[in-house]
Amino acid sequence: MKRIIALVLAFTFITALLWTVSPLKAVYAEEYRNGFSLVPDEYDSTGISTDTHFVLKTVNKYSLEQITQMLRLLGDIPLKITQNNANELL
Repeated sequence: MKRIIALVLAFTFITALLWTVSPLKAVYAEEYRNGFSLVPDEYDSTGISTDTHFVLKTVNKYSLEQITQMLRLLGDIPLKITQNNANELL
């Protein structure tokens, strides 16, 4: 009986943890998250292409050097970042 109670409690805790960690709301690229918004230049109903350019917008004023230090991609993919205006980088 104790084993069944322990298993039920463990399952309940794991379910509660997963429920709080993964919210069930949709997230859109146009929304700011943590002060940043990353929006693709071109997209359609199938998604984005691998050669799509992105616009990084921020609510704070960061320099190009600060953004270059903060932004990383997995792998050996070089980034080409240009500053469009004070709060928008391409």
